[in-house]
Amino acid sequence: MRQMQTQWVIRLLLILSVGLVIAVLARTNIVRGFGGRFFGWFERPFTVVGTSSDELGEVFFASREELITELKDREAQVLQLAQTAARWEDDSRMLEQAQRLLSYTESSGETVLAAKVLVRTRSFQNEELLIDKGAFHGISLLDPVITGDGTFFGVVQEVFPQTSRIALVTNAESVVGASLLDQEGTTGIVSGGNGSLVRFGFVPRDTDVAVNDVVITSGIDPGIPRGLVIGLVNSIEEDENAPFLHLFVEPLADLKHVLMVGVIKTPVL
Repeated sequence: MRQMQTQWVIRLLLILSVGLVIAVLARTNIVRGFGGRFFGWFERPFTVVGTSSDELGEVFFASREELITELKDREAQVLQLAQTAARWEDDSRMLEQAQRLLSYTESSGETVLAAKVLVRTRSFQNEELLIDKGAFHGISLLDPVITGDGTFFGVVQEVFPQTSRIALVTNAESVVGASLLDQEGTTGIVSGGNGSLVRFGFVPRDTDVAVNDVVITSGIDPGIPRGLVIGLVNSIEEDENAPFLHLFVEPLADLKHVLMVGVIKTPVL
């Protein structure tokens, strides 16, 4: 048994010795060619693995950069499509509003000058629009402004050579004579400055009025024809000690999304 162990120890020492000799010779010029081919063959699997990993890494990072570029291109395309869709929607809505103004002009016989909204500004409760028509086009101060099929929108507040500033009916300084539809004796004053509603004051106490009744312009204001729809009665305030009713009216004009308005021109007599 001891003899067998001795033989294994001798063999192991021989193997280690041979390995050491080969390792030393591999570093010399004597066996550089053979050692290079031998160790090259031995190391080739690891070299292949390493090279493949590098190539995969290059492909991965190249694909990531391409993906980022592609995503940016797609994002730009989506943004462009969204802008085109928005412009198309605005153009479609503007065309619809222009057609309604044309229909009102044909049915009413009024002289209506169509104008495009350029800018919308807001200060506290007051909102104003700048339109693309001015004195050069025949616009005058306090000309009535309508939307759609004859809904009262406001009046011309200031006139410039090529543009005009429009004050909405809901603005604090806006005042217009009004009446209930089909009731000649209900003439009063509609004034703004009440948020999204307008106040219809000086309505006789004995007036037969109800919520959702239609309020129109009375025609007492110079240049503003009778019959332009202002809105619907939203609520009624009654004071037993006062001779008048106070009505709050919801305007029917699209005050928020209007793109085209019509300026009514009174014929010069």
